[in-house]
Amino acid sequence: MKIYIGGLTMDNISIESIRKFNKLVEESNTISIITHRRPDIDAICSCLSMYLYLISIGKKSELMDIIIPNYNINYSKIFDLKNIKKKARFPHYDLTLVLDCSNKTVLSCSDILYISEKVVCIDHHNSFPNFNVELSLNNSNSSSCTCILYELLSCVTYKFFELIALGIISDTYVFKINFNAKAKEILSAIKDFGININTLISIITDLNARIYNLSALAMKRGYFRGKNKNIFCTYLLQDDLMDNEKELTNLDHKSIIMEIQNKLNFSSLILLIEKGDYTFKSSVLTLNNNINLFQILLDVNKNFPGIHGGGHHNSIGFNSSYSIELTFSLFIEELDKFP
Repeated sequence: MKIYIGGLTMDNISIESIRKFNKLVEESNTISIITHRRPDIDAICSCLSMYLYLISIGKKSELMDIIIPNYNINYSKIFDLKNIKKKARFPHYDLTLVLDCSNKTVLSCSDILYISEKVVCIDHHNSFPNFNVELSLNNSNSSSCTCILYELLSCVTYKFFELIALGIISDTYVFKINFNAKAKEILSAIKDFGININTLISIITDLNARIYNLSALAMKRGYFRGKNKNIFCTYLLQDDLMDNEKELTNLDHKSIIMEIQNKLNFSSLILLIEKGDYTFKSSVLTLNNNINLFQILLDVNKNFPGIHGGGHHNSIGFNSSYSIELTFSLFIEELDKFP
């Protein structure tokens, strides 16, 4: 029987969709779980919490794969990653669960889609799957993918709740961005279950001492732009990174942003990190609720297709094949349109 902690109900996802999800899972034997490339904490938490749920309802671990070829090696400090596989073990899966991603271009192991009989996508970004799915459970109002899983799944265990909370804390930049009333309600219910939220915050903020050095460099190099001089723009280059960071898999850009946010007073921030192919992994976030960054991203992409990605109202991530200055200028121009 479905359990809703604290009487919570799903937002923007119908009961019919939930029933269809349960039926698809029930009818499946071999199941794979995949997510986006360079998975962040919310993505890892989503995969692990889904796995725990499937085990709790009787699915056999030997018939399930969490497939993530590359992830931040520092995550081993906070997660038990023994159940994560580097590649598929089976030539065919009855069901593939795509978590925290609805964009095939940034999806890791997209080849798994072609050997899966059915695909379910569960995501919280402002987009719908651009690949064939049997079911899409997409709620862009959710603060994290784990928020959706908390309401969708019934797995009343300490570890499950801990993973849900870690995903929320990380994806909201410790409650500063995209943190809404529903996420607060979920955390409150999880806290009542005995989870120490402050301990989880410490785990995330202390994840990597290297972050302090990189954020210090980014702050030293950055500068304020815009008509009100309240948009902080900065970047990191390949030469700034250690050898094991250059592919960006082991680089936690969200923690870098959180550290800058703790030190500087800005309305919006633009961070570019150079990739090995001379393009940039880029992040923009804003504290101005009048600004819809996802809409800005769509508008910029119309004239500059070398900028593409996804995100939310207050935060977006994208790849840019343009120069640092042009990328900054495109978004500064749009941000300056808002009071």
